[in-house]
Amino acid sequence: MGTASLTGAGPVLSPESRDVVQGMCAGMLRRIHLWLQRAVLDVPQLAEVVPTLRQAARLYGEGQYEECLSHVMAVGRKLEESRAAQPTLPPL
Repeated sequence: MGTASLTGAGPVLSPESRDVVQGMCAGMLRRIHLWLQRAVLDVPQLAEVVPTLRQAARLYGEGQYEECLSHVMAVGRKLEESRAAQPTLPPL
């Protein structure tokens, strides 16, 4: 994995690091989307994360993978909190 260099605009990822972050975003977006499709039927309140997930997908489409990852991880944390409160939900 390459190293990040700093510029006035913030950290810039090496091409290798950018590919890793892009892959992580894609995988997490798919995984959360599929999980929500099943889980929201049992716990409709989970739909509250959909706007943040849509924002993450938009960022992914714009190539803003670091920001996408930040949004997806926030959704993941929220869903894990929901799982703790609803033990019948499947693992994420």
